[in-house]
Amino acid sequence: MLIGLAIGWFLKIAKATKDGWMLLQNLTYLSLLLSSSFTQGFLVPGGPYQSPTELAARVGIVDTPISFAGDLKEKANESRECNYDPIEKVLSCNVLYGRNFQNPYKQSEPDFINEKTSEVIKYLKIKNKKRDQGFINIFEQKWLNSKSKDPEFSKEYSLFTENSHGTHVAGIAAKEISDISIFELVFISFKNKIDGRKSFLEHSKEKSQFLDRQQFAELEQFLEKYIDQLIRKYQDMATFIGFHAIDIVNGSYGTPPFKQLILRTCYKKNLFPPSVQVDYLEQKYLEKYKRQAKKALENDSTLYIFAAGNDQINCDLHQSMPSCLNSDQILTVASVNEKGELSEFSNWGERSVDIAAPGEKVWSSVPGDVSMQMSGTSQAAPQVTNVATLLKNAKEDLKPQENKYILMNTVDHYDALEGKVKSAGVLNKERASVAVSYFQEGFSIEDACKKSYEDRPE
Repeated sequence: MLIGLAIGWFLKIAKATKDGWMLLQNLTYLSLLLSSSFTQGFLVPGGPYQSPTELAARVGIVDTPISFAGDLKEKANESRECNYDPIEKVLSCNVLYGRNFQNPYKQSEPDFINEKTSEVIKYLKIKNKKRDQGFINIFEQKWLNSKSKDPEFSKEYSLFTENSHGTHVAGIAAKEISDISIFELVFISFKNKIDGRKSFLEHSKEKSQFLDRQQFAELEQFLEKYIDQLIRKYQDMATFIGFHAIDIVNGSYGTPPFKQLILRTCYKKNLFPPSVQVDYLEQKYLEKYKRQAKKALENDSTLYIFAAGNDQINCDLHQSMPSCLNSDQILTVASVNEKGELSEFSNWGERSVDIAAPGEKVWSSVPGDVSMQMSGTSQAAPQVTNVATLLKNAKEDLKPQENKYILMNTVDHYDALEGKVKSAGVLNKERASVAVSYFQEGFSIEDACKKSYEDRPE
């Protein structure tokens, strides 16, 4: 009781100070640690943390739980700052920090590894062997062929893939970077995914019927509650990010277009509103979301990198969340193939999507000490996060806006991306590194990017 009163008193003082926002964030975070208060089912994580390496960029991965696998496991084993708290069941080191927002007292090791998934891991190990050695024996190939035709195995493989998503993304973000501290922000659940099919954008005109006043009010109430819950999640996330001074956040997640959410909600109730009502609701609540989400997430020191989404749509026309949050501190990433062409599954948008990166058949670590290929804008976004981390390590005082500018102005340009992506180009790691070096030497950021093309021409 006394602790709660003291914290409340400090919060009032914080609001009146010049640095009130940062102090407010830290004290709010502290109050949540002490009180273990839940907010809409999400506990702001707490517990013992090791101090991150000061020189290492701090990267937040908003995703499913991250497992110590592959490169991440190797870095953890090399770390001298790792420790395991048996009471809190938290593993902390200079590679991976964070707690599970959905279950804060659970260690960040996957609970989906069981007897059924052992066959999936065996399958992946043989695939890894074929990739690394170029061949496998006839018995292994026969076993792979039998499993690829087994529907039950396909279900387990799909479930394993979904639950391994966060580890796969983190592995891409951390690849070949020695100085990095990864913070796990887990509140993404694949069980609660909204159907992202394009068919929801094509509602029937034949069945179209205006919602009456009560139906319209109920739908508005649902959307109001949905947005409020979403914003509270972002506020929780922002508190964690601010408390740990995280430099870069990778968000390989999102909802389908907001219009799909409205139509899907209506169709479940056997309602078929006309376009005029749907468009009104979309504009009203999408604008509210964008305004409040930006306010919750933006700060002076964090760059957010979001996946554009895999709905095969133009985000300028059908905006999804959070990729629709245009800002100098937010970078939205589309996926391309090896030819620099937009991936078939990828969203795009000349105004909404900033840059493209490879997102097809990307290898990365997954639980079970194996690697697997995944495709999606989820795999494209951490490629950008990886380079953004290198830039931040190269120039410690690099601002989020400067990081974004360099990434977007050192791309490989492709005609196929004109009108599809704001930068009309694909991430170029080497050229971005050259640009930040020139910027560090004292060149203006514009001149630094121009000189990078002289050193690394397209």
